[in-house]
Amino acid sequence: MFQSPLQVLCHKLKRLRGAIQAWNKEVFGDIFQVVTQKEAEVWLAEIRMESDESEEPRVNLHLAQAQLRVPLWVEELFWKQKAHVKWLKEGERNTKFFYSVVKHRRVQSVIHKIKNERGEWVESEEEIGAEAVRFFEKLFTAQHPTSSPGLLQNILKILTDEDNVLLKQVPAKEEICRVMFEMDGESTPGPTGYTGKFFTAAWSIIGEDVVRAVCSFFCGAELPRAVTATSIVLIPKIAHP
Repeated sequence: MFQSPLQVLCHKLKRLRGAIQAWNKEVFGDIFQVVTQKEAEVWLAEIRMESDESEEPRVNLHLAQAQLRVPLWVEELFWKQKAHVKWLKEGERNTKFFYSVVKHRRVQSVIHKIKNERGEWVESEEEIGAEAVRFFEKLFTAQHPTSSPGLLQNILKILTDEDNVLLKQVPAKEEICRVMFEMDGESTPGPTGYTGKFFTAAWSIIGEDVVRAVCSFFCGAELPRAVTATSIVLIPKIAHP
């Protein structure tokens, strides 16, 4: 069965995500449990050194401290990614700070109650979810859309016909590469979870697939479901919704 370059790229990224998840589970495991275990090993090494003044306990303590640094670094990276904080680059370990940011974001994102179409307030998590589903199902299955094609006549024309022709041209490989490397390394361009840094770091492997996918789009290839799919998220507009 023929697959367009866009479908090929999406299929490869989907397969890679499963492999990364398995690798994460096998190599890193529960990072918080690892930190707790290594901290306990450091604590035991300190106790042994207090009762034994020979060289071996001191060496074991340094070794335990060194082995603790890696899981601490991994834990900090985890909370940094969760917090989406980009301006804090240097300094001591910021795990508590990142965790507090994540916790605050979660508290702000909680919707405590919502008004249904009858004007009644519903407060349980199940009722809020059901009401949101009903609202968007009704919105996206409306038989009489409110917009009118005639409204486009009132929009000021800014681009010339030459500009439109230029925008429709298939981009060169160098232009695609430049745009990819100008992406924010910490942000994800879609719900797949792959950040800009992933594409730049793996460009020697995935670059040709990305270039072919982009070019096929400009040639009229149909966008696969993996690209057009999205998530509907209710974003609170006040501090405590």
